[in-house]
Amino acid sequence: MATRRKSEAGQALVFVALMLVALSTVMGLGIDMGYLRYEKRRIHEAADAAAIAGAAEVLYPSAEISSAAQSASTADGFTNGSNGVTVTVNHPPLSGPNSGNSNYVEAIVTQTAPTFFMRVLGVNSVSLSARSVAVGSSPNCIYALGTTGDAISISLSIITSACGVVDDSNLGGFFASLNATSIGLAGTNDGFLVSTNPSAQQHIPKAPDPFASLAAPAVGSCVTHPTQKVITTNTTLLPGTYCGGIDILGGNVTFSPGVYILNGGGFQMTNVFGGTVTGTGVTIFNTGTGAGGCTTCYGAITTYFTGGSSLTAPTSGTYTGILFFQSSSNPQTASFNANFSFGTRPFMQGAYYFPDAQVQFNFDFGQSAAYTLLVAKSISWLVAFTFNNDFSTLTGGSPIRNTGVLTE
Repeated sequence: MATRRKSEAGQALVFVALMLVALSTVMGLGIDMGYLRYEKRRIHEAADAAAIAGAAEVLYPSAEISSAAQSASTADGFTNGSNGVTVTVNHPPLSGPNSGNSNYVEAIVTQTAPTFFMRVLGVNSVSLSARSVAVGSSPNCIYALGTTGDAISISLSIITSACGVVDDSNLGGFFASLNATSIGLAGTNDGFLVSTNPSAQQHIPKAPDPFASLAAPAVGSCVTHPTQKVITTNTTLLPGTYCGGIDILGGNVTFSPGVYILNGGGFQMTNVFGGTVTGTGVTIFNTGTGAGGCTTCYGAITTYFTGGSSLTAPTSGTYTGILFFQSSSNPQTASFNANFSFGTRPFMQGAYYFPDAQVQFNFDFGQSAAYTLLVAKSISWLVAFTFNNDFSTLTGGSPIRNTGVLTE
């Protein structure tokens, strides 16, 4: 009897030992699987970030798309070529429902992850992979910030934009069309026979001012130009503060690169002006304390450009891409007109920023420009206008950035 009990005790010990081994194996497998699930989640987050960052650059060269995606993946802890990680960026995607569509970016992050307890089963590592696809949401070229009435009005015109339009109120006008990559209205389309392509999305949330954080240039002294600068002959202007503004009556006028601060008086051109106005790397800031300390002397901008005239914004620096900048305290209406019959088309390349004013266009100054951005309280057109979106000359691309939105 004692021998039998000893034998049964020995069998129990063996059984317990086997159970402990089995339990340890299961626990080990559980730990490995938990670790692998955790790593898989991290890899998926990196793929999401890479796809979104890449899609935000769809307007730019493929190298910039790939660089942005790779940087985003690195920021999430997965660097291509390091620690068994491979980050593949495809623009356009090579698979899925958006295959071949250049508006989308595909990011695939793969890592060979080590195992711990699974090694007793001969499994030393596991390949983990995650795929994400994002679309570049259309960056907007046009922002109408007014919240009452018709913030955008188009009459007898065809407006064509290579990027989106947002209107914080209603769309008005008559016998016109607005064509863009996307059109959003906080209000409705109350124009008479004003068509939109694609159909405008109505009652969207109001869009914020994309340049709200842009600091205004510092206004200098009035020593150099104490009164309005009146130009009648060929003149080369230098950047600085012009108290009383600039009034162009004649001659060929060249703006040297830099920031021109109009402290009262605005920027005026006569409607019989026959010369040319040219300048590269120019920002014109229209503010208004005016000569003599007048706190209410705000001038307007009224142009009559002739054939051969052109103004382009800086390609780098604080005011990259900003051509016209009117202070938020200046409500004077800006009017952009042309005074020419035939010849080289005048153009202005850059952003028009008039946060508290109406902007009127009576000529297509965007057709020959690589890009145009427009942010104003309200906007009206009486002729066709073209918005292009080639920002390749600007350091960092468009001052108004694109965004990426996950789709897969």
